[in-house]
Amino acid sequence: RAPLYLPHGTWFRFDANSSDVLVGPTNLTGTAPISEVNVFAPAGAVVPCASKVVQHSGALPGGPLEVQVYAGADGAFTLVEDDGETEAYRTQGGVRTTRLSWDDAAATLSWVAIGPAGGAQSFSQLYVKYYGTGKVVTSKVASIGDKGQIKVAVGTTRDEVAL
Repeated sequence: RAPLYLPHGTWFRFDANSSDVLVGPTNLTGTAPISEVNVFAPAGAVVPCASKVVQHSGALPGGPLEVQVYAGADGAFTLVEDDGETEAYRTQGGVRTTRLSWDDAAATLSWVAIGPAGGAQSFSQLYVKYYGTGKVVTSKVASIGDKGQIKVAVGTTRDEVAL
């Protein structure tokens, strides 16, 4: 049983239904089942997630990409997709990069996609799952395209999509 140290900042439990917030620096102590891994996301984290665990790109479930964002700071993530079948990414630049940027003050996720769309497993839609202090808000689904944005109505229970 070793303490878990969280450095300075705001931290969210990385749990699909939790908006628990911890403020560091702090040491956490306690016990957890062996099947549980304690994972924390810092304020401003942008985490793209498929809807289920997959072992290879051919097993991607399809549907929209869930982009989890954690309130309290701006953040970004670059998603890289290839066709999942060939080695075109090595020699022909056969990748699509999508830069996801979270603007915390505007509660808006913006993106710019560059490169060819990947294979059948590539994501063509996304939605935001926003984690704020004491709340989890899910946005409407938007098409990815070459660029776009989703504004999350964090002060209410409804969501807005601005493309």
